[in-house]
Amino acid sequence: MRFKDFLKEQLQQKSYRKLIFAFGGDDGDNGDPDAKFVDCSNVNSLGEIDFSGFNPKKIELGLSIFENHQIKNLVGGPKVVSGTVFINDCNAFNSINGSVEEVYPHTDYPDAIIVERCRSVKSLKDIHKHIKVAKGRVAFDQCPIESNILGLLLIKGVTEISVVNREVSSIMNKHLSGKDVIGCQSDLIDAGYPELAKL
Repeated sequence: MRFKDFLKEQLQQKSYRKLIFAFGGDDGDNGDPDAKFVDCSNVNSLGEIDFSGFNPKKIELGLSIFENHQIKNLVGGPKVVSGTVFINDCNAFNSINGSVEEVYPHTDYPDAIIVERCRSVKSLKDIHKHIKVAKGRVAFDQCPIESNILGLLLIKGVTEISVVNREVSSIMNKHLSGKDVIGCQSDLIDAGYPELAKL
């Protein structure tokens, strides 16, 4: 089955819920990658998941976690993700930090990292020390981030930053191309966001 058809079928059936998707390999038929998924409704960390059939250090075509309420971070995951890292509606998830160091999204879907509706994500402290490269847009939607957002500027390859607060997003993107951490920090403080203006 073609990857896009498989994913469409899973989404229509709502069977993607509480699953972690790991895509990779080649079906040898039409050149499209095989799509594989693992039930992770009772998984407490990525280190518990058997990624057999995949390079343990690299996942092709993305890594997504939907509605898992035990996984707290990306510890135990792959080092390199070719595709998008997508974390959606995970109550316990509180940090994007972990094993993932590099994210290379595909040209037809240029988002590198998307974290949505994760109510425990309140700080991005030291994110730049964990994720070295994210070649695309990085978004934290409906996440109550209260501090330490400045590290996003130090991740190589980021093309756009999006957070719930549009003013903060605007300030971050203004300084993104030049990686002007000091200027961004100053603007965030002046705008009334001293806690966000930290690494």
